[in-house]
Amino acid sequence: MDFKAIVDPKARSATACAVIGIHEGGELGAAAAALDGKLGGPIARLQAAGDFAARPGDSLLLPASAGARVQQVLLVGLGAKTGFGSKQYRKAVAAGAQGMFEVSGRAQRRKASIHRSPWR
Repeated sequence: MDFKAIVDPKARSATACAVIGIHEGGELGAAAAALDGKLGGPIARLQAAGDFAARPGDSLLLPASAGARVQQVLLVGLGAKTGFGSKQYRKAVAAGAQGMFEVSGRAQRRKASIHRSPWR
């Protein structure tokens, strides 16, 4: 599984998992809003319903809709926008890395189960 870090909202690169940082109760940034629009609004709906608190270290993996250029979206909580500093950033990076590790592990297990021979 390949991973790419893209911060340009105009990026059109296909990827297995897009990681989106979200502040508590905040509006989506340009890149997150663009991706959310292309996916049909699942991130905005989660925020509106209060289903993702976006506290530092929170994460949530969402499957992408059919036809999207991303297979899944990993939301990572950044905490409150005011007072956002290195401690919150480190927690967010750790949560994102852990989420990507789990996504990668699931992909590898799926690949292994597809190629496993029942005759062994």
